Amino acid sequence: MKVPTMQEFWKKLKCLLSLSRSAINDRLGQLGLTSAAGDIIFHLSGEESGLPQETLCQRLSIGKAAISRTVDALEQKGLAQRARHPGDARSFLVSLTKEGWGISAQVRAAYDSVFRDISRGIRKEDLANVSLLLDRILRNMAGEKTGQ
Repeated sequence: MKVPTMQEFWKKLKCLLSLSRSAINDRLGQLGLTSAAGDIIFHLSGEESGLPQETLCQRLSIGKAAISRTVDALEQKGLAQRARHPGDARSFLVSLTKEGWGISAQVRAAYDSVFRDISRGIRKEDLANVSLLLDRILRNMAGEKTGQ
């Protein structure tokens, strides 16, 4: 098995990110959502009581202003709501509204569809190994950020 060069690795990674983002954008666009809005709904759909806005920034690697604008848009559509965090009056807790929970199943289905496309023809064992490798890469990169 040939080890990819640094350039080959980055090209493949960039291409995978671009193709998967494009596929997600297409599916979310059919729901009238941007990818940023879909990402927020996707993350909130696993959180009954919502998430602090700062946590959304960290999980999505998006700045505070961009998260704030997207949450504003979701509020205007009636899909999300913001409230003062009960444990920290300086921060906001973002949660889905009833309508947001309703569309969250469609958002999750969009991500499921792209995942099925990505994993088509790949054995479960190979997919598990890819997941383990991605975990390792994420730990390596997290250590890089923290200087470890």
